[in-house]
Parts: sequence; structure tokens; C-alpha cells
Amino acid sequence: MVNVNQGSRPAICLLVAFTLFSSVMMGILVEKNAPLDGLEEVNYSGPSGAGSTNATILNTTYLSGNHAYDNLQVGCATTGSSCGSIVANGSLILTVNTLTVSSGASIISNAYSNATQGLGTSIQLSTSWMGSGAGGAGHYSNGGSGGGTTSSNGGASYGVSNESGSNGGSIYDSNGNLISDGGIGGGHIVIYADSIEIYGTVSASGADADPGYRYNNGSGTGGPGAGGGSGGSVVMRSNLIEIYGSILAQGGDGGDGEDGDCLPGSACLFMYDGGDGGGGGSGGNLDIRANSTSNLLMTGNAILSASAGSGGSAGAPYGTGAAGDVGSNGGTGNSTTGTWSGWSGGSGGGGGGPASSSTPDSYEPNDSQSTGTWGNATVNAATGSNSTSWSGLTIHSTTDTDWFCFWINQTAQFWFNITFIDANGDIDLRLFDSTGSQLSSSAGISNSESVTQLVSTSAFYCAEVYGYSGAINYYNATLEVESVIPIVQNDAGSGQDAGQTIASALPISGPNNVTYGGYLDEIADTDDYYSIYVPFNSTISATMTHAAGLDFDLRLYDPSGILISTASTGSVPENVTSIGQTTLPGGNYSLQVDVWPTTFVTNTGNYSFSYWISGITSVPAAPGNISADLFSNLTYGELELSNLSTNSSYTYYLEIAALEYHSSNNSYTTLASNSSILNVTQSDFTIPVNISVNTIHFSFPERAGTWCLYGSLSQPSAGSTSSGFILINESYDCIEVNMLDFVVLNET
Repeated sequence: MVNVNQGSRPAICLLVAFTLFSSVMMGILVEKNAPLDGLEEVNYSGPSGAGSTNATILNTTYLSGNHAYDNLQVGCATTGSSCGSIVANGSLILTVNTLTVSSGASIISNAYSNATQGLGTSIQLSTSWMGSGAGGAGHYSNGGSGGGTTSSNGGASYGVSNESGSNGGSIYDSNGNLISDGGIGGGHIVIYADSIEIYGTVSASGADADPGYRYNNGSGTGGPGAGGGSGGSVVMRSNLIEIYGSILAQGGDGGDGEDGDCLPGSACLFMYDGGDGGGGGSGGNLDIRANSTSNLLMTGNAILSASAGSGGSAGAPYGTGAAGDVGSNGGTGNSTTGTWSGWSGGSGGGGGGPASSSTPDSYEPNDSQSTGTWGNATVNAATGSNSTSWSGLTIHSTTDTDWFCFWINQTAQFWFNITFIDANGDIDLRLFDSTGSQLSSSAGISNSESVTQLVSTSAFYCAEVYGYSGAINYYNATLEVESVIPIVQNDAGSGQDAGQTIASALPISGPNNVTYGGYLDEIADTDDYYSIYVPFNSTISATMTHAAGLDFDLRLYDPSGILISTASTGSVPENVTSIGQTTLPGGNYSLQVDVWPTTFVTNTGNYSFSYWISGITSVPAAPGNISADLFSNLTYGELELSNLSTNSSYTYYLEIAALEYHSSNNSYTTLASNSSILNVTQSDFTIPVNISVNTIHFSFPERAGTWCLYGSLSQPSAGSTSSGFILINESYDCIEVNMLDFVVLNET
């Protein structure tokens, strides 16, 4: 809790505060008329993720990512001495109770060098050192074009005004060597606080680009300038904000074109052109909000600017050469000040709701991703979780939507939930990423909706609440965040996590009844797939157990990926099998162990499983040159073997079956089958279906249908003449019957 003394202020200062409320500004300068004294006393509650320790920064300190403090001061050791500066690469998210940046001190963030969006176009020069200026980077708007270009080469606008800027284009010589470097983009700064006082500088501005150069800095054509970096984003959410210094997200200037020149003492027979200027970078975005207009105080020499970078100037010619072309300015950024609900009245702000569901709530306007209500998602280090809530909310019209946005800065799972009385109006929910792409939705007909996401890298997300078919209603919202600590996986002793799909299943090939172990996490690892080879005409069975209090299920898929057996009893063991299937193809079967989605406090832990295969075993092929073509002939009830050859004498295994084919699901039903040892003494021959000593006779039902005769030939394993058979070839022959009284006799 922070106590702030407030009282009477000169009328001109109050006028300035109200004038700046919800304004869009580019470098506004405001005069300070009186000190802050005598204001009425008001108590505020800071963000729930604020830390408990204090920090004072008096020198250059490098910080990136998420940091939490009670009171953070970036200051100067003594008057006139060097001052402290926080320097970040990429995103810097500060969650504090109070932040003070003294005059001369700064918080600066630069974009990562590997930006991919909004990049200005780089230029490779010809062997005569000629080329146009490089493009400036885009962000809130497009980047400026380099001079001398026939079409725009500035970077495109991107994002939702809450991310880092991008990098301007560079200049390379004809061999690909860097000559003039493009300006790096501004970074991304987010500050959650109870109280913010800025006397120094907070900047996410893009950097200026390098100017052009002449070849070896000698006589010749002036080189073109590189492109400026684009401004990044600065977002502040606090109960009280006082600004006397500068908050910046400006675009960087394009590099100037170099002059054409002839150095003294040189014999210059040609006239040299001046170089073209580089394009300026786009301005970024400033979004500064306090919990009331009277608590957003900008006096003195306060400057908020997201101005565009200027295009580089044109290089002058030498002699009668031509002057270069000026680079274009980047597009203007956005600078907005206004109010939000503040941290008081609950962890997410708020208080009592409107008297009618048709009345806008206190968080309006928040009808888009760029104007969304920001929530604190910083995880408490002691508990590993965070809860932010909003109450008294309304979808107040048939076109109203409410957006809530938040940063997740570590590996975590979050849930955004809304509760309401569905009978009074159905409200639904959608989840979006930072690019505005929809990730998931919740559109049930109960009194609550919820969306969730597992986050492994720092990013921000937005939830959109809307009325189904124009419904109007009250609702409450909560954001729950839980940190996730990934564990080292060793599924089935592999030293890694088993795959998450059939396509990425972990292969295992041990003998029967070996016990394997695995691990599932209800948030980060909900499925494990294993791939097991099963020979033709063999069966596989598996069993799985897990610790008490968990609920994992087991499933079995055939080689085509078709689910053939499921065990989801909620108890242990869970058993699956392929026994009873009408066909038993050979190939890779898949076992899936998955987390049953429950409302348990946790459904994370270890499991164990084993499997066994019955039937023909997978063994090495027999020696010798063995090949055969096998044909079934249903009309004559016989099997034909041709092209059978071997350089050794072996006993073969022959299987035949009478089948009915079902076109509705592409399956077979076995009517009768028989198998026998076959001593091969000739190359090509016909085998009648009554091959057993008991002269089995296959007959088909006397009705319409599709009837099939199946035959398979298998060879023995290496070192054996009568066991361990491996399939060589198989064949089907089917006939469709549309009349009754059809019988197949065994004929030779």
C-alpha cells in the first residue's frame, strides 16, 4: 500500500492534466507551474506481482525479461555525477509498487538483432559502388524508402502496438561485405506499478542508421545511406503517473548519402554522383494510462513522442555529377494517454458494477486488441501462481466486445475464465496471440466459459468476450497463471519424451512382457505414443498402470492409424488388445497413453506399461533365392503358385481362408480358414483348397454378397525347415453375387 498526499493545485495544472487525457500526441511540451503539494490523501493498491525488495540503480545495469520490486529507483549518485541506466534487449517488464527515474537517468530497450517483421530492405552495391538507399524499418506505420528507389523498400507495418520495433536495411558491397549498418529497432517496455515518476528518460526508440561511404574512402561515387530502425513500444499501467521527463518510441533517422569526391592529388577523369539517403524508421507506440485523469500528471518539460525517423540527406556530386536522392521519412507512430480501472478494488481493479447490463462498465473503451484492458500476469515467486480478477463487467450492447490482454513471461499455463448467468444472455470467449490470430474459443451454454494456453516463451495474449447473437449481460472475469517447471523426460528409457502423435511415435522393439516407464503432465505433456512392429497374422496386447489418484487412458491403433481398442475405466490396470479383429495386418501398431482431462488438482505423474505379441514371430529371412507369385481363383476354388524358385529345400507354410467383404467399412469377416505345411518339390503348380488331410470343403452362405478366397505363403526362418515362418506373398480373389443358391465347390 502506498500513501500519496494530494491537495489543491493551480487551475492551469488541472487544465493541462485534463487536456492531455486521452489525447494522441507527438512530442508535446508542457510547462510546469507549481510543485505537487497539498493534494487529498488517497490509498492505492499496487499490482499483485510486485516484489518485496527495493533496488537503486546508479550505473549501467543490463536487465531483460520480467523483474519485480517493491520500490525501484534509477538515479544518480550525486548532483552532476553520472547517472544510472537500465538497458534491455527485447522485452523488459517491470512489476513494482513505485518506480522513480531521476533526471539524467534512463530506462532504454533495444530490439533483438534477429527481428523478422517490418525489416527495411537491404541494398547490395554494384562493382562500381553504386546503388540506392536502404529502406527504413516499419512498425506502427511503414518505414521510409531509400532515395533512388523506383518502388518502396521500406519495411511494412506490423503487430498490435505492443512489441519491439524492427531493423533498418543495411548496405553491402558487391562481394557481400557490410559497409553501412541499418539502425536497430527500439525494444519493448511494460511497467505495472502503483506509482510512476519519470524525471529522466524511458525510451524504446529505433537507432539512426550509418551514412554512406566512398570506396576505401577515396575518390569516387558517394555511397548510399542505410535505413533507420523503427520505434518499439512503451506501455505503462499505474494508479498514479507523473511525467516531467521524456517517454519515447521514435523512429531512427536514415543514413545520409555520402558526397561524390576526388581527393587532392588524384587524377579524376570522371564526374562522381552523390549517394542516396536511407529511409527513416517508423515511429512506435506509447500507451500511458493512470486510474483517473487527475492522477495522470504531465508538467514541466514532459515529452511523449513516437515521431517518425527522417530520411537521410542526399550526397552532393563532384564536378558535373548528379546529386543523390533524399530518403523518405518513416511513418508516424502512435502516442496515447488515458485512464484505466487501476489496481484498486480487487487485484485487477474495478469495484461495483453498472446499475444495468446495458450500461458500459468502467473498463470501456476496450473493444479491440489495441485498446484492451491490461491484466497483471506476473507469477508470485513464493507461490508459483497469480490470480487477477475483474468484477462488475458488462457486454452492454449487441455490438460490444471486451478485450483483456496480458503478458506471460515464463514457462506457464494460464486460464482466462468468465462467469455469468447464461439464462440472462449467453456470453462466449475467444483467445488470440499477439499477431491477432485466434488460438482457441469457448462457446458453451453453461454459466461459465474458459480458454487456456501453455506458454514456453515470453509473449502476450488477449481474450475477447462477446455476446452470442447480440446477447447483453453482466459477467465477471479472472486470469489464473501457474508456473510450469519442465522435467527431463525418459519415456521407455529413451532419454526423451515419447512423441505426441502417431507420426512421431517412439519406436520400441523389446521382447514380450518387458515393463517400460513413462511420464505425463496434464499441462505440458498430455500424450505419449509408442510404435511397435507386429508381424502379419499376429496379435498384440498391452497393459498400463499408474499411481493412485491419477487417471491415464490407453489406446491401440492398427498400422493404418485406426483405433481398434480403448481402455478408459478410470482404474488400473488399463488393458488393450488386437485379439478379435477380423484381419491382422502386419506393420507398426501404436500405443497411446494420455491424460484424461479432469478437474483434479493435478493429473501429472508416472505410469508403466508392457506388451506381448502372439502368433508368427518376426525372424530373419531364410537363405536362398526364394520368390513366388500367389494367385487365388475363386471360380475353381484353388490357389496358383508361379515363379517359385529356391536353391535350398524347404518346407513352406500355406494358409487359406473364405471371407466375406464389407464395402461399407472396407473390412472382412472370416467364414472359415485352414493352414498346412507344404513341401515344395516343383516350380509352378496349383493347390486345391482341400489341402488338409481331412479334405476341408469351403462353402459360402446362400445369399447375395461379396465373397473372397484368401491365400498366403510363408517361408521358414534361417536355420529352420519347419518353424518361424515369415510371409512371402498373399492374394485375394473376390466375386460379387447378386443371386441366391451360390456354392463354391473345391475343384482342381
